[in-house]
Amino acid sequence: ATHFIVTFQAANGVTGTLPAKATCVGRIYHIINEISDGTTNCDGGPCQPNPLVITGNGSETINGETSVAVDMNSGQHSISLVNLGDEWAILGLYSQQEGGG
Repeated sequence: ATHFIVTFQAANGVTGTLPAKATCVGRIYHIINEISDGTTNCDGGPCQPNPLVITGNGSETINGETSVAVDMNSGQHSISLVNLGDEWAILGLYSQQEGGG
């Protein structure tokens, strides 16, 4: 609840739960997926069979859904979320190229 940039690092998939929306209205989080299962090539690209999954607190939603996956296999390396008061909204899903480009 006190951090605004969160990085997940692990050897397998991780589920992160957002704080209760009533506790941080207006807060923006940028969440970075650095999960690595040690596999570097799946059909010519990065492989992450167990992505980072972000869930709402209890029954709270993110863009009307109970969870969102930040999946490198789909080109997603990070996500920005904002607390609108009645739900969490996705500001963007982002990709990152090798070399920081």
